[in-house]
Amino acid sequence: MLGFDIADLYINENEFNVPSQFGVWNLRKVQSYDEIVSTRQSGQSATTFVAVNEDVNPKISFEDFDKTVHDLLDICLIFSFCTGKCVTPNGNLAGSDILYVEFGDHFLCCRSIEGIPQVNFLTSFSDMLQNGVQALDLKMPIDQIRLFIAYWLNGITCYSIEDLYLGICVMMDIVKQCEINDLKKDLTFFKGMEAASNRFGLPKLPHDFTKMRNDLVHEGKLSGSKFQNKSKSDCVTIIAVVLNWLDMYFGKILNIDAHIDLGNRFNEHNIGGLPSFSLFNK
Repeated sequence: MLGFDIADLYINENEFNVPSQFGVWNLRKVQSYDEIVSTRQSGQSATTFVAVNEDVNPKISFEDFDKTVHDLLDICLIFSFCTGKCVTPNGNLAGSDILYVEFGDHFLCCRSIEGIPQVNFLTSFSDMLQNGVQALDLKMPIDQIRLFIAYWLNGITCYSIEDLYLGICVMMDIVKQCEINDLKKDLTFFKGMEAASNRFGLPKLPHDFTKMRNDLVHEGKLSGSKFQNKSKSDCVTIIAVVLNWLDMYFGKILNIDAHIDLGNRFNEHNIGGLPSFSLFNK
């Protein structure tokens, strides 16, 4: 048996199974889940679930072991995107036949993320992943998806709206490069987003998001010569639009958009409280 403590997974389901390339991952709430939820302080990370694969033992091949561990990490990344938390293995489960002395670099470190709501679920987690990550028919190579979601987590744990938007712009540049690879032609930043919207049937982004990006990258402020005379509220509105577009894009590339209601998670209320160092006089 291989088992892990899982940090910061807060959902209604008590237990569910996700098939892996080797065996099945069983995820279930810890017995003290309700107490943890009621007593957890802001900024604290906590073990809320355990993940167990009963089919793993010390005699299996390294290839099978590696596949099933990476499947669990990918499951956690999808949970992280859906819940707005950093869901990740937090330690060895007592009784596991295989124990890590320390987690390798491909394990995300625990971090507490506050203020980002979950997506609205149309089905359950178990329905969404009932056939495993490998059966999702992903629309992007898994290595790119891992980078994308890990960087998204890094972006939403930011200290200012400038920091947040720079992270968003890096993610949008990855989107642009994917479209360049798909269409086999060069694209501008804006045309890359337009191509992604066309390919996946997403709403078109306003040109203001490019103007604000250019001002931030080239002038060091969110409202400069291109996106002129804008207030913090104006900038946060654009950031929320782009974050919600990314939500819809993630739903498409993960092929889980039928299971979750996307496009309205971010707004001025949950990101507008971040400080801004370039709009202090607006």
